[in-house]
Amino acid sequence: MAPRKDGAPRKQRSDGLTPALCAKFLEGLVSTCHVGRSARLAGKKDPTSFYRLRHRDAEFAAQWDEAIGTARARIEAGLMARALASIETGEWASGAEGAEGADALPPLDFDKVMQLLKYYRTAPPGGVKHGPKRRYASPEETDAALMTRLDGLEARVKARERKRRAEARARREAKKKGVALGEA
Repeated sequence: MAPRKDGAPRKQRSDGLTPALCAKFLEGLVSTCHVGRSARLAGKKDPTSFYRLRHRDAEFAAQWDEAIGTARARIEAGLMARALASIETGEWASGAEGAEGADALPPLDFDKVMQLLKYYRTAPPGGVKHGPKRRYASPEETDAALMTRLDGLEARVKARERKRRAEARARREAKKKGVALGEA
Protein backbone atom coordinates (compact mmCIF):
# COMPACT_ATOMS: atom_id res chain seq x y z
CA MET A 1 0.00 0.00 0.00
CA ALA A 2 1.36 3.38 -0.93
CA PRO A 3 1.43 6.30 1.49
CA ARG A 4 -1.32 8.85 1.17
CA LYS A 5 -0.90 11.53 -1.50
CA ASP A 6 -0.50 14.26 1.15
CA GLY A 7 2.43 12.31 2.69
CA ALA A 8 0.64 11.61 5.97
CA PRO A 9 0.96 8.06 7.32
CA ARG A 10 -1.98 5.76 6.74
CA LYS A 11 -4.13 4.70 9.67
CA GLN A 12 -4.25 1.04 10.71
CA ARG A 13 -6.90 -0.70 8.63
CA SER A 14 -9.82 -2.40 10.33
CA ASP A 15 -8.71 -5.73 8.83
CA GLY A 16 -5.28 -5.33 10.41
CA LEU A 17 -3.39 -4.98 7.13
CA THR A 18 -0.57 -2.51 7.60
CA PRO A 19 1.81 -1.45 4.83
CA ALA A 20 4.52 -3.58 6.48
CA LEU A 21 2.21 -6.62 6.57
CA CYS A 22 1.30 -6.13 2.91
CA ALA A 23 5.01 -5.84 2.03
CA LYS A 24 5.70 -9.13 3.86
CA PHE A 25 2.83 -10.75 1.97
CA LEU A 26 4.15 -9.53 -1.39
CA GLU A 27 7.68 -10.71 -0.52
CA GLY A 28 6.22 -14.10 0.32
CA LEU A 29 4.33 -14.12 -2.96
CA VAL A 30 7.56 -13.47 -4.85
CA SER A 31 9.35 -16.28 -3.03
CA THR A 32 6.56 -18.89 -2.95
CA CYS A 33 4.12 -17.93 -5.73
CA HIS A 34 1.42 -19.21 -3.32
CA VAL A 35 -1.19 -16.89 -1.81
CA GLY A 36 -2.01 -19.02 1.25
CA ARG A 37 1.63 -19.53 2.21
CA SER A 38 2.36 -15.86 1.65
CA ALA A 39 -0.49 -14.89 3.97
CA ARG A 40 0.88 -17.23 6.65
CA LEU A 41 4.39 -15.77 6.17
CA ALA A 42 2.86 -12.33 6.75
CA GLY A 43 1.23 -13.55 9.97
CA LYS A 44 -2.33 -14.12 8.73
CA LYS A 45 -3.92 -17.56 8.89
CA ASP A 46 -6.33 -16.81 6.06
CA PRO A 47 -5.57 -14.92 2.80
CA THR A 48 -9.13 -13.54 2.53
CA SER A 49 -8.20 -10.04 3.72
CA PHE A 50 -5.47 -9.86 1.08
CA TYR A 51 -7.90 -10.95 -1.65
CA ARG A 52 -10.37 -8.27 -0.50
CA LEU A 53 -7.65 -5.62 -0.51
CA ARG A 54 -6.67 -6.72 -4.02
CA HIS A 55 -10.23 -6.14 -5.25
CA ARG A 56 -10.46 -2.73 -3.54
CA ASP A 57 -6.99 -1.32 -4.14
CA ALA A 58 -5.79 -1.15 -7.76
CA GLU A 59 -2.23 -0.31 -6.70
CA PHE A 60 -2.03 -3.36 -4.42
CA ALA A 61 -3.50 -5.49 -7.23
CA ALA A 62 -0.76 -4.25 -9.58
CA GLN A 63 1.91 -5.05 -6.96
CA TRP A 64 0.34 -8.51 -6.54
CA ASP A 65 0.47 -9.15 -10.29
CA GLU A 66 4.08 -7.95 -10.42
CA ALA A 67 5.01 -10.29 -7.54
CA ILE A 68 3.38 -13.24 -9.30
CA GLY A 69 5.18 -12.34 -12.54
CA THR A 70 8.51 -12.16 -10.71
CA ALA A 71 7.86 -15.49 -9.01
CA ARG A 72 6.90 -17.11 -12.31
CA ALA A 73 10.05 -15.84 -14.00
CA ARG A 74 12.14 -17.09 -11.06
CA ILE A 75 10.52 -20.51 -11.16
CA GLU A 76 10.96 -20.75 -14.94
CA ALA A 77 14.64 -19.76 -14.62
CA GLY A 78 15.15 -22.33 -11.87
CA LEU A 79 13.41 -24.97 -13.93
CA MET A 80 15.60 -24.19 -16.93
CA ALA A 81 18.74 -24.39 -14.75
CA ARG A 82 17.61 -27.77 -13.45
CA ALA A 83 16.81 -28.98 -16.94
CA LEU A 84 20.26 -27.95 -18.21
CA ALA A 85 21.89 -29.61 -15.20
CA SER A 86 19.89 -32.77 -15.80
CA ILE A 87 21.12 -32.91 -19.39
CA GLU A 88 24.70 -32.82 -18.15
CA THR A 89 24.29 -35.23 -15.22
CA GLY A 90 21.41 -37.39 -16.39
CA GLU A 91 19.52 -36.70 -13.09
CA TRP A 92 16.89 -34.16 -12.17
CA ALA A 93 18.70 -31.52 -10.09
CA SER A 94 17.24 -30.84 -6.65
CA GLY A 95 18.02 -27.12 -6.62
CA ALA A 96 19.71 -24.32 -8.50
CA GLU A 97 23.41 -24.74 -7.72
CA GLY A 98 25.14 -21.61 -6.49
CA ALA A 99 21.95 -19.57 -6.25
CA GLU A 100 21.60 -17.47 -3.13
CA GLY A 101 19.08 -15.09 -1.62
CA ALA A 102 16.08 -14.21 -3.76
CA ASP A 103 17.37 -16.38 -6.65
CA ALA A 104 17.58 -19.53 -4.53
CA LEU A 105 14.68 -21.90 -5.13
CA PRO A 106 13.26 -24.13 -2.45
CA PRO A 107 13.30 -27.85 -3.25
CA LEU A 108 10.78 -28.37 -6.03
CA ASP A 109 9.01 -31.46 -7.22
CA PHE A 110 9.12 -31.61 -11.03
CA ASP A 111 5.43 -32.50 -11.39
CA LYS A 112 4.36 -29.65 -9.10
CA VAL A 113 6.50 -27.15 -11.00
CA MET A 114 5.06 -28.26 -14.33
CA GLN A 115 1.52 -28.03 -12.92
CA LEU A 116 2.21 -24.52 -11.58
CA LEU A 117 3.73 -23.34 -14.85
CA LYS A 118 0.84 -24.75 -16.85
CA TYR A 119 -1.65 -23.02 -14.56
CA TYR A 120 0.02 -19.61 -14.77
CA ARG A 121 0.71 -19.80 -18.50
CA THR A 122 -2.98 -20.42 -19.19
CA ALA A 123 -4.13 -17.71 -16.74
CA PRO A 124 -5.18 -14.39 -18.28
CA PRO A 125 -2.82 -11.41 -17.88
CA GLY A 126 -3.19 -9.91 -14.43
CA GLY A 127 -4.13 -13.22 -12.82
CA VAL A 128 -7.28 -15.24 -12.60
CA LYS A 129 -10.40 -13.10 -12.53
CA HIS A 130 -13.60 -14.28 -10.94
CA GLY A 131 -16.37 -12.56 -12.86
CA PRO A 132 -16.67 -8.99 -14.07
CA LYS A 133 -15.41 -6.16 -11.90
CA ARG A 134 -18.23 -4.77 -9.80
CA ARG A 135 -19.50 -1.37 -10.88
CA TYR A 136 -21.29 0.81 -8.39
CA ALA A 137 -24.08 3.14 -9.45
CA SER A 138 -23.65 6.88 -9.11
CA PRO A 139 -26.00 8.82 -6.80
CA GLU A 140 -27.84 10.14 -9.88
CA GLU A 141 -28.36 6.61 -11.20
CA THR A 142 -29.68 5.37 -7.86
CA ASP A 143 -32.00 8.38 -7.56
CA ALA A 144 -33.35 7.76 -11.08
CA ALA A 145 -33.89 4.05 -10.35
CA LEU A 146 -35.67 4.84 -7.07
CA MET A 147 -37.90 7.44 -8.76
CA THR A 148 -38.83 4.90 -11.45
CA ARG A 149 -39.73 2.35 -8.78
CA LEU A 150 -41.72 4.92 -6.79
CA ASP A 151 -43.61 6.02 -9.95
CA GLY A 152 -44.50 2.37 -10.64
CA LEU A 153 -45.63 1.89 -7.03
CA GLU A 154 -47.73 5.07 -7.19
CA ALA A 155 -49.37 3.88 -10.44
CA ARG A 156 -50.23 0.49 -8.85
CA VAL A 157 -51.70 2.18 -5.75
CA LYS A 158 -53.81 4.52 -7.92
CA ALA A 159 -55.04 1.60 -10.07
CA ARG A 160 -55.97 -0.36 -6.94
CA GLU A 161 -57.82 2.68 -5.57
CA ARG A 162 -59.73 3.16 -8.87
CA LYS A 163 -60.71 -0.51 -8.82
CA ARG A 164 -61.85 -0.30 -5.18
CA ARG A 165 -63.95 2.82 -5.97
CA ALA A 166 -65.49 1.17 -9.05
CA GLU A 167 -66.43 -1.92 -7.00
CA ALA A 168 -67.93 0.27 -4.25
CA ARG A 169 -69.91 2.24 -6.85
CA ALA A 170 -71.17 -1.02 -8.42
CA ARG A 171 -72.27 -2.28 -4.96
CA ARG A 172 -74.14 0.97 -4.24
CA GLU A 173 -75.92 0.84 -7.61
CA ALA A 174 -76.79 -2.81 -7.12
CA LYS A 175 -78.08 -2.06 -3.63
CA LYS A 176 -80.30 0.68 -5.06
CA LYS A 177 -81.72 -1.79 -7.53
CA GLY A 178 -82.03 -4.42 -4.79
CA VAL A 179 -79.73 -6.90 -6.45
CA ALA A 180 -76.62 -8.14 -4.69
CA LEU A 181 -73.59 -8.54 -6.87
CA GLY A 182 -72.62 -12.10 -7.57
CA GLU A 183 -76.23 -13.36 -7.33
CA ALA A 184 -77.85 -13.78 -10.65
